[in-house]
Amino acid sequence: AHLMNLLWNRIERGVEPQAITHVVAFGGTLPLLGAPVFAVWLGKPLVIMIRGNELDAGLFDPRRRPILDDALRRAAAVCTVTTSHAEKIAALHEGVAPQVVANGIDFELWQATPADAVRAAAIRESAAGKRVLGLFGHLKNKKGVPFFVEQLVHSGLADRFHLLLCGEVESPVEGVAHTLVPVMDRYALIPYYLACDLVVVPSHYDGFPNVLIEA
Repeated sequence: AHLMNLLWNRIERGVEPQAITHVVAFGGTLPLLGAPVFAVWLGKPLVIMIRGNELDAGLFDPRRRPILDDALRRAAAVCTVTTSHAEKIAALHEGVAPQVVANGIDFELWQATPADAVRAAAIRESAAGKRVLGLFGHLKNKKGVPFFVEQLVHSGLADRFHLLLCGEVESPVEGVAHTLVPVMDRYALIPYYLACDLVVVPSHYDGFPNVLIEA
């Protein structure tokens, strides 16, 4: 609450009202909480940009749900990244017609360099001849990583594979050889993608993650 009040102070004192055309909330609990209030105080239309996580976590969290519902009701426009999310929002909120704006990347910039290929070969060497399975991003439990690892171990084939986990892992990985790589810039991930035999997205539920496009 203190943070949001300080932010309003900065907006009120440091931004010319006529320079503002819209108030936009892009994901996250604080933007969804603050933007509807700021939009009313400024007398500007509210635009809500919903990522998959806002619905996955917000709809069934008793603390987040009122924030999400209030933001959607007040919005002049709502945008989502998938058709299924748009349909869910429209079914829950009569009169709300979300626009779908799919995720994307710049393919002209998303190009491997010779140095990336050399780095990828070095990463593969650390797998000691095993097939490399890559998992990328914020690897929360909803992404299915514990389930995937458990089933791989139970299959009796885990010794054939090396998991390359790039990002944050919510649960420890046991029973299969793996390398954990910390969060890094998107373009720094290119050699790690190139090092994989397969990229794995075992999510229990998900939107349209950039990992699919990047892979």
